[in-house]
Amino acid sequence: MFILGLFGNISGIIVFSSRKFRHSTYGRLALASLFINLLCVFRYSLILHSDTRRWIANWAGYTWFNCKLYRFSSCLRILSAWITVFWTYDRFSYVTRVFQRFLNQSHFKRYKYYCMTFITLIIVLLVTGPTVYFYDSRYTSTVFRQGVITDNTTIITRLQWYISK
Repeated sequence: MFILGLFGNISGIIVFSSRKFRHSTYGRLALASLFINLLCVFRYSLILHSDTRRWIANWAGYTWFNCKLYRFSSCLRILSAWITVFWTYDRFSYVTRVFQRFLNQSHFKRYKYYCMTFITLIIVLLVTGPTVYFYDSRYTSTVFRQGVITDNTTIITRLQWYISK
């Protein structure tokens, strides 16, 4: 994963530092995200090994600067996520301007809210659908009105039992 992350981030830095992307907000946010992700790759590759993890923890306890640097490096993933949010907002604002020109046609004005609701519903289903579908509930013991169900049944089995009564 280290090699793949290193290669992907360096190639992204090369692409987004070209003249085409250098002067746009999109390119600057992409470069910032790639640099921070590259630092995250190095940090997490060091933390995955127990020897370097202990060394870094001891090193962070020596001086105030080392402690602050260690805490800052643990905040890099949060910073990367926020830069990705800003990057996404920049793309969203550009796409909505283009989409607005497309929606100004007469036959789309009536249905634009339905289309946006439908597209949002599809995106939500694609993002949350697999998680909900593959969710396996934990075992618990529950007392229903007509009896006690044992601990080795799932929620679905319990609901089927409850419905059949």
